[in-house]
Amino acid sequence: MKADVLKSSVDRLAAELKACHRAREAQQESSRQTVQQRLLHEIQREPSLREAIDEACRVWLSGGSWPKMSEHVAAVLVWERLNEGYLLGGNLWHQGFRVEQKSENDVLLYLLVDSWAANGVFRLRARLNALP
Repeated sequence: MKADVLKSSVDRLAAELKACHRAREAQQESSRQTVQQRLLHEIQREPSLREAIDEACRVWLSGGSWPKMSEHVAAVLVWERLNEGYLLGGNLWHQGFRVEQKSENDVLLYLLVDSWAANGVFRLRARLNALP
């Protein structure tokens, strides 16, 4: 039996999130914007940056490093993708889903790119709507 690549994909996303956590925290602390303003700006910019972020995810999957982001909000949205992919993959795994027929990169591509338009961007909007 082939190893479960959903679990290894979630573990890889967790490691990547941990590696960039301090930079994300510093960005949030240095911003003069409120959480609501920041989320609104990210949501407004996301459609025009989606293809570039999709490609950045593919580059990371093919070589293990992230391309330089020309726009600050793009880097923030990459972090959002990692986080949403981690949450979705972890939820699926904890619910009993197992993936044995795909490669880790296939699963990560689904979690970071394919599921974003259907799930991640809506969760980003829901976070904004949940703020007081």
